[in-house]
Formats: sequence, C-alpha cells, structure tokens
Amino acid sequence: MYGHTLHQGFVWMDFSSLIKGLRRQEFSVEVAVDAQFLSFEGLPVPPASLLHYFACDCAERMLLREHSLGREFDSVYADWLTIKRSWLAQKTSEEELVQVIAEAKHTLVAFEQSMLLQQEPHDSRTFPVLSVMNLALQRDPFRACTGTARGVLTLLEHDTKWKATERTWQRYRLIWLLSLVQFAGERWLTLVPGGETPQVCPPEAALEECLMGN
Repeated sequence: MYGHTLHQGFVWMDFSSLIKGLRRQEFSVEVAVDAQFLSFEGLPVPPASLLHYFACDCAERMLLREHSLGREFDSVYADWLTIKRSWLAQKTSEEELVQVIAEAKHTLVAFEQSMLLQQEPHDSRTFPVLSVMNLALQRDPFRACTGTARGVLTLLEHDTKWKATERTWQRYRLIWLLSLVQFAGERWLTLVPGGETPQVCPPEAALEECLMGN
C-alpha cells in the first residue's frame, strides 16, 4: 500500500498537500503515514523507505537525548540503526537485517527476564529504550514508523517540555523527509547528510516558525 515496495521500482508522487497539512497541524504524524487514511482522502502514501528512515531518526534522536542526560547504553543499539540504514541504501542484505532484528529481540527478552528474576539492579530507562529500538528495526514500515514515534513520546511521558518539543521535531522531520522525496524522487536517500539526526533540537519557537512557512 505504500508509495513503493522497498528496493523495487520507485513511483514519484506529489506530497505538497500532505506537507501543507502537516505544517498546518491538520493531522498528526501517525495519521500522515496511515496508508488507509491517505488513500481515502486521495492523498499520496509516503514510500516505505521514508517511513523506515523516519523510525531510525526518531530512535537515534532518543539515544542522543539520553546520552546528553548522562544515560549510557550499549553501543550496539546505535550499530543496529546503522545496519538498518545500510539496508535501506541496499548496502546490507535482507538476511543481515533479519539477524539484527533477532539480536535486538533476544536482548530485549533477556533483559525483561533478568528484571523479572531481579538478578541485578537495572536502570528503569533501559527496557523502554530497548523496546523502542526493537520497533525501529521492524520490517513493516507503518509499524516501525508509528511504533517508534509513539514509543519515544511514551518515554517522555513525565517530561512535558521534552515531549512537546519531540512532537514538534517529529512533525518537522517528517516534513523534511517528504520534501526530500518530492525534490529528488528515488535519489532522496543520497541527500540525507550522513544519515544522522541533529544532536541538539532547535528551539521550539524556531521549529514552529519553520513549520508555518510556505
């Protein structure tokens, strides 16, 4: 149902109306990537590769924010995202991605079991962070995209300021990615600078100003 099947023929689409709706906050990020809703409204559906990339961006930003707050996690988490992005760029095989997904799931299950058995004290953030990482690695584009975006917001449930900023950033990031696809078509991934998200989120006011632009 998505704009193209990953790694197969790319179909260019005009995302102007979708971008405008996001800028005007007429619908949420989740609605903006819902193939059923978009088809019903006669709007183009974003390509699967964009949804996967957005999921990686959200997960990476989460790791960067946790790091900025002094919370350290295994470096393999970032490696997982690197491999998925490499898969999107057709530089990593499907088999390698499947292995990474299995490794991430095993890590999550093992951590959950150790928590239940209380084998050792754990940071309360590790499990939800690992859960988000597993969602970001999923092969289903809609689940990866919406699950990761929601998971990050849930992690910020008790931090109103960060949560509001994250919502704005997610909308801004999706607009940016859609703009890249509209401009470059199937070459859009070559325009992403290093495949990394900003370490520091611009002030919320600056984001809103950008989002309200034409």
